[in-house]
Order: sequence, then C-alpha cells, then structure tokens
Amino acid sequence: MHLDTILGLITERENTATATAERLREQISLLTTELARIDQDLADLATTRSTLQNLAAAEFTADDPTVISSA
Repeated sequence: MHLDTILGLITERENTATATAERLREQISLLTTELARIDQDLADLATTRSTLQNLAAAEFTADDPTVISSA
C-alpha cells in the first residue's frame, strides 16, 4: 500500500469517528436535559407525598379531626 492510501484510510476513519462523537455528544446533551426534568418531577412528587402525609397525620391525630370535602 502506498502512504497516500494509508493516510486516506486514516482520514476517512477519523471523519467517521468525529461524526459519531458529535452525534453521541448531542444525544448525551438531550438525555441530560431530560434526566434533569425527570429528577425535578421526582423531587416534586416526593415533596407532595411528604406534605400530604404530614397534613394527614396531623389531621387524623387531632382531638377534633375535620374532614373537608370539595363536593
């Protein structure tokens, strides 16, 4: 093989690897954004659960529990 042929193969492989790396970086960025959103949703749900449990525990252990219905 000639040196030019070998260098051409290396350049081709480098271009392919560069394109693949860029595609993966874009996917990682999108996944990171989505993960942050889901993590925030999970934190919000945990806060809501905790708040409801605390309110329910306080209400049901009160001397005169009051149940309020929106209906």
